Amino acid sequence: MYKFLLLIIVAFSVISGSLVVSVLSCLLFLAVYTSYELFIVMVLIDGYMGAFYDMPWLSLGTGAALIFVAVIKKRLMLYTDRNEVAT
Repeated sequence: MYKFLLLIIVAFSVISGSLVVSVLSCLLFLAVYTSYELFIVMVLIDGYMGAFYDMPWLSLGTGAALIFVAVIKKRLMLYTDRNEVAT
């Protein structure tokens, strides 16, 4: 439920041009959830705004953030003394 609501907030804030809200909600989404849905939403928004005629910056930025978070999340996990991931 919260994932869908956060995706809606991201989509409407990007379309309306609210930079602060869109960046903060994207960072929250990237930190909490897997960001594949966010990438798909950004590709759709790029297509809606006609960015594929020039350079799809939203899609490229979200793809780079997706790769960065996927790499860094593994390094930020907390491990116990028996080498298990702490929940």
